Amino acid sequence: MSRSPIVLQTALLCAVLFPLSARAALTQRWSFNNAAGAVASGVSLQDSVAGGQAIVRGVGATFNGAALVLPGTTNGNQTPAAISAYLDLPNGILSSRQHVSVEIWATPVASSNFQRLFDFGNSSAGDGLGAAGEWTGSGLVAPNNVVASDEFGLTFNVGTNINAQRLYGRLNYDQAGGLNLYVDSALATTVGNRYHYVVTYASGVGAYASSGGGRQSWYRDGVLVSTQDLPYALSAINDVNNWVGRSQFSADTLSRLNLDELRLYDHALTAAEVVANRDAGPDVIVTPPAPVSPPSPNHLWLFNEQASSLVASGRAFADGVGGMAATL
Repeated sequence: MSRSPIVLQTALLCAVLFPLSARAALTQRWSFNNAAGAVASGVSLQDSVAGGQAIVRGVGATFNGAALVLPGTTNGNQTPAAISAYLDLPNGILSSRQHVSVEIWATPVASSNFQRLFDFGNSSAGDGLGAAGEWTGSGLVAPNNVVASDEFGLTFNVGTNINAQRLYGRLNYDQAGGLNLYVDSALATTVGNRYHYVVTYASGVGAYASSGGGRQSWYRDGVLVSTQDLPYALSAINDVNNWVGRSQFSADTLSRLNLDELRLYDHALTAAEVVANRDAGPDVIVTPPAPVSPPSPNHLWLFNEQASSLVASGRAFADGVGGMAATL
């Protein structure tokens, strides 16, 4: 007799009796409820979870008591002393992970050309003071119409249309054979309204699951907007310009926005987690349930007898836990 059906049934029984559970992990959190006032370029804001630093770069940023306000007055072709303010996050926040979720509460205050909510990656050239494609914010030169190389990000606008958005998953875009991956959406957007944004990457999901890729998804106000499958892992991204409010394309306008809160997770938030966070708002951390301990089985039959060609009808199998016989 073939043992395959019995083994399959046993595996299914174990899956029912011993469910697996994973717990969400919030890895970085920046809240921007500082006292109202001007914010100088170079001010460092500490992540309340891991202690990492995000740096305000450029000019014109303020706190309003509940959010960091970015003025969006220039494009990226400016020196560090003249560029409009943006937020610069630590290098490596994508490439060091297998999965990620970027969660932001933000208000678009105006409509500007291809303004970014966030843009993580690198440009086709840098200022020469850091890694390849990095603009450190500490040099004296301005970009000369550089374009993106790697780009994991989300726009408020497609062109100047505030009612269109673009999710980017580009890789080596500036090079021959590079990937120009993006997906557009068309959500009606009201300038001055705060929205809840979540962008995730789940490794091992989608069309490239078996070849090391994953799926990028984005939600606004708890609703899944769009997804795209990416044929690469996060570790492939050279994420040395991890910016909120600034594009890897220096000709794009910096963003005019109010930033209430920014969080990163080391897993792809589920739809239920996204909704729970949306409902709780930016000032509350939703604690996920603790992993469920495997319950003790009420009955257990093991089919590990010596192989034979035939098992007779009426054969009884002993229940090793509950004492109940099972009969073939």
